Amino acid sequence: MPWRRATSPPPPRWGAKQAALEAFLAARAAIPPEALRPVAADLALLVDRLRAGVEANRAMLQQALAVQARVIETMARAAGQAASATQGYGPAGTAGAAPLALSLRA
Repeated sequence: MPWRRATSPPPPRWGAKQAALEAFLAARAAIPPEALRPVAADLALLVDRLRAGVEANRAMLQQALAVQARVIETMARAAGQAASATQGYGPAGTAGAAPLALSLRA
């Protein structure tokens, strides 16, 4: 997506992040290139740290999603076993709703 210089505030539908990005790009465009040279090395280090943080965050998110899938699978299996292990409500010999109670705490 090509970035353009912000001349007016972005529409409200863009959200706060887009507005902040537009404001940053506008401020950055106003700085002459020779004024940026002294901070280029520091900026490169910060970008590398940010990139490493993004990669670590992605890995943790993937792990969390895998754990969540295992928890849901375990709960579904337990609920299925609870439903099949009980006789259920209703007249004898008919299928009825099985009692089930689940409790989760974070």
